[in-house]
Amino acid sequence: MSAHRPDMAGDLAWLTAAPAPSIGGPSEGGDEVESARWLASYEEMLARTAANAAAVRAAVRATAGQATSPGGEVTVTVRGGGAFDGVTLTPAAGALRPEQLARLIVATAGEAQRAAGGRVAAIMADYLGHGPALEHVTRHLPPGPPR
Repeated sequence: MSAHRPDMAGDLAWLTAAPAPSIGGPSEGGDEVESARWLASYEEMLARTAANAAAVRAAVRATAGQATSPGGEVTVTVRGGGAFDGVTLTPAAGALRPEQLARLIVATAGEAQRAAGGRVAAIMADYLGHGPALEHVTRHLPPGPPR
């Protein structure tokens, strides 16, 4: 299993493995058996899509990001969407001036958010593949590490 996926999500490659039935519907003049088969296939595709979406939603909700400042004074944990989940300060943080500590917390939170965003992007890439839909999702994630 890849490191970017939470344990509960497992490998998400199966999400898009099954081909979708033709959306065109049964052919004109087709019989009832053909129509019933097409409808059953379409209903299976809808159920599979709903289950896949639920699995992705659960994987994203279970995603978190964590970062620790270079000196170890601050550790920040965020949820998959980037919301703060926790901030831990070590005794070494007490030696910093308040404005230094504030900057360090903000910088460390940014790193944690980028880590969570990278995990979310990887989960969504497994589900959506690379293309316009993934670009739309990743456009709303924190940018990558500063260069």
